[in-house]
Amino acid sequence: MSWSASELRRADIDEPRILSNMKIILKCAAAAVLFSLLGTASALAQHACHDDAFRFCGKDIPDHDKIHGCLVRHVKHLHPHCKAVIKPKRR
Repeated sequence: MSWSASELRRADIDEPRILSNMKIILKCAAAAVLFSLLGTASALAQHACHDDAFRFCGKDIPDHDKIHGCLVRHVKHLHPHCKAVIKPKRR
């Protein structure tokens, strides 16, 4: 397949727009990966702390903020995997 001179000129003119669109697509893909990882981290934290949440914070279920506060208060008694993901929330 060969390109005519006018087709090549159009390709040169559209190149900045194409690069701009590619940057937008890459930024969206990066954001999607980031949000996916954040969701995974949250799921891992819930899995790691499931038993401890029931053991120490049963009365606080299903309020996630209360459960987190309870787990922070009991951090010395938590399973090591749960300790690794529980951190006090910054205010």
